[in-house]
Amino acid sequence: MRDLWRHFRLEGWGAIPEKPWELVPLDWAEIAELSPEWLPDAYLDFDPRPSPFLIRESPFVRDDDGGYLFAAEEPLDGPRLECGIHVRELLANLGADDYPPDPHDPGGILVCSGCGDAGCDGIRSQTCHVSRWMVHWTVRRYGEWIDLFFERYVYERGLVAMLRDLALAEFLPPMPYLSEFRSQDEYRSMLKTVLARAPRFRQIWQETSAGSP
Repeated sequence: MRDLWRHFRLEGWGAIPEKPWELVPLDWAEIAELSPEWLPDAYLDFDPRPSPFLIRESPFVRDDDGGYLFAAEEPLDGPRLECGIHVRELLANLGADDYPPDPHDPGGILVCSGCGDAGCDGIRSQTCHVSRWMVHWTVRRYGEWIDLFFERYVYERGLVAMLRDLALAEFLPPMPYLSEFRSQDEYRSMLKTVLARAPRFRQIWQETSAGSP
């Protein structure tokens, strides 16, 4: 099944297939955290952490202009995704376990790195689900489905590092929608407010930096 978590938010438990092969093992590991009684016997003791399909690098990658791109590929020669990041939209949803909050909304954290429009970069759907060990992005781009399972702490450390770099920069770099912030101080103020309501990201910030926004 493609876009499992959007289907789940629309259909509830009716979206979970009965046959084990209709989902990948990492999908079943996510489901186990919500309701282990739905698990096929083959996945009762499955541990996702050693999986070769779990990405152990941050997707938040610096570009040549001092900004950041979201860049990753499915392991073992899977498709690659490289796109821009809508920072204000990311901040607005920081700490949520599912994105977008409305399953009828296509969402827009991942966008074209040039103009900021997701459709311009071929992105027609994007869904993110956070579980205990993983951050799972499902993206449909130019008709191709891409499933990216990130090791959660690596992903969140990379995200916080990006937000911190942007806060410490003298000027905001040319990234989609960053121009919506009237000044660097406005960005820092929003970041401080967001971190105050997202304790796990505040903790990562404190663990990785002696400073504060």
